[in-house]
Amino acid sequence: MDVIAYSDTLSTKVYRQIKVAILSCVLRPGQMINESELIQQYGVSKTPIRETLKLLTQERLVQSIPGMCYVVTPITVKDVGEIWEMRAILEEATAMRAASLATPAQLDDLEARVGDVFPVQTIEDLMRWYDQNTQFHLAIANISKNTRLVGALRSVLEEVNRFLLLDPEIPSDTAAWISQHQRIIAALRERDGVRATAVTLEYMSTSSPRIQQLVYPTN
Repeated sequence: MDVIAYSDTLSTKVYRQIKVAILSCVLRPGQMINESELIQQYGVSKTPIRETLKLLTQERLVQSIPGMCYVVTPITVKDVGEIWEMRAILEEATAMRAASLATPAQLDDLEARVGDVFPVQTIEDLMRWYDQNTQFHLAIANISKNTRLVGALRSVLEEVNRFLLLDPEIPSDTAAWISQHQRIIAALRERDGVRATAVTLEYMSTSSPRIQQLVYPTN
């Protein structure tokens, strides 16, 4: 049992470190990586590296080139546009359903998932917030009891989080984002799915041009 616990802990640690390297562009979009280099860099065996690469492939952060290596998934302007569009569609669907279906108990549960105010100083701080934000929006989606809708939103939010971590304009703490969550809940309590959707997509509409400029500079 001790060996299994150690292996799980080691795999999780390596996974988080490599994921941070990808999200912070230490491992750049389009960069080739292979198992042997990661094994040497992180001083671990094949197992945690292979488990990590499998998870990152599922999250679309890396792509496998059979018989050769892995590539950090590139980011294009087209990718950003398509994912933004998909998120808008899915968030509207979940907000409208939640506005009509949510019980007082479910809305109280959402209140408990709003998140905490903490300073944003490192990439790890951002990842912590985006993890909380993802769980909040998935909780809204779960109210629909449509597992495919929840799964689709989860997949899109994982890609959205990567794009958002490229945004150069990040608040000094999470207070503004928490306020946004509270306004979403207030709209849902009033059965106003349209307003809940609009509040949800506020940050996306302002960050998208900045991210596209980073991905494809015009000057």
